[in-house]
This record gives sequence, structure tokens and C-alpha cells, in this order.
Amino acid sequence: MKIRLLFLVLALLLAPVYGQWTITRGDFDKYKIDFYQFKPALLSQKGDTFVGYEFMDIENRRKGLVYGLRIFRFKPEGKYTVDTVLLPIAFVVSLAFTDQEKSLIVVGNYGTKILKVNMQTLQFETIFQAQTGKPGFRTDTLVVSWANRVFLSGYFYDKDQYWIKDAVVELRMAEKDVKFIETVNLTELYQKFKTQPRIMYIASGDAVYFAYLKPFKSLTEEDKRKGAMLLVCYNKGELITVDRGLAIGNFAGNGDRVFYSILKDAKTRRTYVKSFEDNQVWEVGEKDVSYTYPFISSDSKTMVYCTVSALDQKMNVYFARESDNFKQKEILHEVPVGPMKISGDGKLYLLMNPEGFTVDYIK
Repeated sequence: MKIRLLFLVLALLLAPVYGQWTITRGDFDKYKIDFYQFKPALLSQKGDTFVGYEFMDIENRRKGLVYGLRIFRFKPEGKYTVDTVLLPIAFVVSLAFTDQEKSLIVVGNYGTKILKVNMQTLQFETIFQAQTGKPGFRTDTLVVSWANRVFLSGYFYDKDQYWIKDAVVELRMAEKDVKFIETVNLTELYQKFKTQPRIMYIASGDAVYFAYLKPFKSLTEEDKRKGAMLLVCYNKGELITVDRGLAIGNFAGNGDRVFYSILKDAKTRRTYVKSFEDNQVWEVGEKDVSYTYPFISSDSKTMVYCTVSALDQKMNVYFARESDNFKQKEILHEVPVGPMKISGDGKLYLLMNPEGFTVDYIK
């Protein structure tokens, strides 16, 4: 009896993760998607649409169609459909939803080309292409959708292609062209920091988070006592210090609330949720545990985060909700490390693993 029980426990621990929707390696093969080339990108507000992209085969690359979007639409009873849009770009920077998730913005070619893809018709148009002899804006890494607006990080350049300044801009689309409307002057902020940030996180066009280490020459007595690594939020023209310590871990935030992990001193690691509206702070999870890979829902009421074992490449996934005073609860236990997403409403998660990916409710 004990042997049978032990076998059952081991079977449960080794079993693959199955959710409301499970797409296996065999399903990838059926749709002729190269699992090893596929990159997850976006999960929609309600979690009913998932977008990734793939480096295409040699025949398509010869035609200039180097990347392809793969759009998964989830239906009741575990069913789904897959649509493909082949794109004439040589490199994908990032993607974002727009038009109430009816369209996609795709930034490619190292930030010099921007496409808009219609999610219904699967047609696309080039809305920006850098041109020699004309000034413009080049996106570097971050492309974020917030409140149906799209924001980019990068730099303005002049007609001779020389750098002018770093900035966060809103991508504003007109009938005939696009405009890059500056929302945050990053160069000015870097000058205030007297250094470049270690991490930058765009929450919206108004709110941007930075983690940076103060230069040695700028250290004050307070820095020496409390730590010279700072987490700050630039929100609507105001620079707010969230916390400081020896090291800032990963963080995720909106304009009103942020989840972050911090090493306060050599022996003290803590994880918090902080609200800017009333300065309320919740301590999340266990003390002195290194939480990573955080996500925050669009209403700032749900946090999802992980612990990762580098030794066996397994991770535990947790969530905490405002309705439960941000008490930690486990979603997944010792699953293979893989890319994750959560829906904007904080109700579903997506997890990729060596066998495919699964989408399920956060509960």
C-alpha cells in the first residue's frame, strides 16, 4: 500500500501542467510552428488572445518575410484557433496592443520600422520607416500599451541621424503619418541621477520606474547608512523615491502602486507592495526569500511572482491580491522554468514549458 501511495505521489509531481487551455508540442507541429524559434509576447486584457512571433523558415526569409506573428484565440471548452501574419522585418524589438486590442503595433528592424497589424483582417501597414536625411525617433527596447495608448523608449535624432536626447514618447497615429510625442525626458533624469539606471520600467506615459546605483562621488552619509541603490518613480513630473538599500530586485508597477523586492542590508531581504495614494505598504511573502519575475494587473490589485531554483531549473509561482490583504498563495509548485504572462485583468496566467504552454485561472 505504501509503495502504491509513493508511486501516486511521484506521478503527480512529475505530471505535466495542464490548464483550461493546453497547447502541446504536437499542436505546434500541426500548425507548422517551430517551437524552438517561437517567442511569447502578449496576453490580452481578458486572457482570451495570446500573441507570439517566430523566426521563419528559409523559404519565407528569401522573400523578405523573416518573422511571423502567431495569434492564438482561446475558445470555450479548451478549444482555440491560430492565425499567422508574415512580416517584412529583419528583427523584432517588441509588440503592443492598440485600438482596444483590435490592432497590434510591431516595432522592428532595431527600432527603425513600425508596422500596424489589423487583428481581424490580418492585414498590416507600415506606419513608420526611418529615412535618410529626415529627423525621427528610434525605439530601443521598451514598447508598452497602457489605457489604449502606446509608449516607446528610445531617442530622437536629427536629419543627419545624430542623437538628440533619450525620451519616452507616445506613438500617436494620424491618417497619413505618425507622431512621437515626448512624455518623459530621460536625458534630464539621467543627469539628475548622475548615472544611467540599472533597470527602467515603463508603467505608462506618465509613470516610469528606475533602479539605479548612486555614483561613489555622490554618496552622502544617508547613502552609506541606508544603501546607495535607489528605486524611484517618475510620475507626472514628480520624482518619488520608493525605497533604497544595498540592492533592488525585480519590480513591476503602475502609476499608483508598485511591487518590489529589496536587499535592505547584508542579512535582510524583503518584498513589498507600496501604494502612492496613501503611502500604505504591505509586506508580501516570506522574509529573506528572493522573489523574481513579477507581474501586476492593470488595476494594481493582483501581483504574480516566482521563486526560481537555478540548480534544478524549477520555479514556484505565487499570487497576492488586494482583496486578501496581499496574502501570498501558491499557483504552481516546482514546474520547469519558462516564460510567463498574465492577463491585464489579473485573472489568468500563461506559462510556457518544454512541452508547450498552458493557460489557466489564477486561483
